[in-house]
Amino acid sequence: FDLLMSMLFFFLALLSKEYALFLPFLIMIVLYIIRTITLKEFISINYLKVFLLAISLIGIIFFAYQYYVLVLVCILIYIFSGVLVFKFRNLTQYLFFLVVPIAIYLLLRFNATKDATSNNELFMSNIITNPYLLADHLQTWATKIYVLLKYIVLLFLPYPLSCDYSFNSIAYRNFKSPEVWFSLFIYSTLICSSIIMFLKRKPLAIPLIIYIVFLLPVANLFVNIGATIGERLVYHSSLGFCFLLAWPLTLITNYFKNNAEKMRYVVITSYGLVLLLYLSLSWNRNKEWENNETLFEADLKKFPKNMLLLSGEARNLYYKAEKITDSLQQTKLLNQSINLVDRGLRVNANYIHMYQTLALDFYLLKKYENAISSSRAGLKVDSTDFTLKITLTTISKEFIIKGISEYKKGKNENAILFFDKAIKTDNKNADAYYNKAYIFKEIGDTLSSIECLKLGIKNNPTKQQIKLLNSLYKK
Repeated sequence: FDLLMSMLFFFLALLSKEYALFLPFLIMIVLYIIRTITLKEFISINYLKVFLLAISLIGIIFFAYQYYVLVLVCILIYIFSGVLVFKFRNLTQYLFFLVVPIAIYLLLRFNATKDATSNNELFMSNIITNPYLLADHLQTWATKIYVLLKYIVLLFLPYPLSCDYSFNSIAYRNFKSPEVWFSLFIYSTLICSSIIMFLKRKPLAIPLIIYIVFLLPVANLFVNIGATIGERLVYHSSLGFCFLLAWPLTLITNYFKNNAEKMRYVVITSYGLVLLLYLSLSWNRNKEWENNETLFEADLKKFPKNMLLLSGEARNLYYKAEKITDSLQQTKLLNQSINLVDRGLRVNANYIHMYQTLALDFYLLKKYENAISSSRAGLKVDSTDFTLKITLTTISKEFIIKGISEYKKGKNENAILFFDKAIKTDNKNADAYYNKAYIFKEIGDTLSSIECLKLGIKNNPTKQQIKLLNSLYKK
C-alpha cells in the first residue's frame, strides 16, 4: 500500500511540474546529510542506485537520439556493477515505484507535444523561439553562461523584469566579456562548495544543491527553453536561495542570543527592510500587469530592442487607434505604431507579426498602396499568413466600393482603374471582374468585357460572371 501511494503522489508531483523528477535524488542527499551513514554506504544505497538506473532506462528509451545517451549508458554500467547484489524482488519494487510514474508522465507529455516537437526545424529557425539563431557557437555559450549570473542578480533584486525575454532582450556576449568569466567563477565556486559541504555533511550543502539541481533544466544548457531567460523558471531554485538568505540572519541571531532585546531589534529591522523593498517592487510590478497596454508599454521602456515587446506595443497602439473617432489622435497613434514596427524590422526583417501590424496601420490610415506593399513583403516571409491575405482581400473590396462610387458619378474610366486595382490586389475577387466587365458592356466594348469575364472565371468562377458571359455570347 505504501509503495502504491508513493507512486501515486510521485506521479501527481510530475504532473504538477517536471522538477519532481529530481525529488528522489534530493531526498537522498538530505538523508545522507542529516543521518549518520558513511559516504560508502550512501553510494551503495539501494534507492540511489535504483533511482539512477530508472533515470538511465527512461533516458535511453525516450532520448536515445540525443548525444548524452552515452553518459546514461556509462551510468548504467556503473549501477549494474553493484545492483546485482540486490534481491530481485526488492529491485523490482523500487524500479516499479520510479519507472512507472516517470514513463506514464513522459508518454503523456510527448503525446501532448508531438505536434510541436515534430516542427523542431521550424522552431529552431524562428528567431522568437530560438533567440540564439543569429549567434555563433561561442557567443551562444558565452551568453548562456552570462544569463546564469543574471538569475542570481534577479534573485537578489528582481528589477528590471519583463513579460518576455525573447530575441534581443539580452545582447549576445562573447568570452572576452568579463561578466561571462565572473559567472563561471561564481558557479564554479557554488558547485565546489556544495560538493565539499556535502562530503562534510554541512546542512548548507542542501540549499546549494537545491538551487543548482533545479536550475539545470531551465539553464538553456541541455534544452532550448525558447527564451534567453525567464525569472519565473527559477521559482524552485529560489527555495535554495531563500534558505541561503536566511543563513546570515541565523548567524546574527545566534550572536545576540544572550541579548533578547537586541536580537528582536535586529530581526524586526532586517525583516522590515526586506519587506519594504520587495513590497514596493511587487506593488509597482502589479500595476504594470494591469492589462496588455500597460504591460508592453512598461516593459518596452526597460527592454527597447525586444522583438515581441515592439510587436505587442505596436499592435496595442493599433487597437487603441481603431477604437477612437478623433482623426488627429488616431493618426498620431498609428504613426507611433508604424515607428515601433520600423524599429522591429530593423532588428529582424523576418518577423511576420510586424508586417501584419504595419499593413493594418496603413489600412486604417487609408494608405492602401502602403498597406498592400507591407502585406506582400510579409507574404514573402510567410506565404500562408492568413491575416495578411485577409488584409489584401479587404483592401480589394475597398477599391470596388470606390469603383462603384465613380461609376455612379458617370466616371467610367476612373471606375475601371479602381476595379483594376482591386484585381491587382486580390486576383480572386470575382466582384471586381464582374463590375469591370459590366462597365465594358455598358460602353459597348463587348470583346473587353468577354476577356475580363474569362479571366475572372478562370481565377474564381461565380454564377454571376457565367450568366453575364453567356448573355454576351448570345449577343
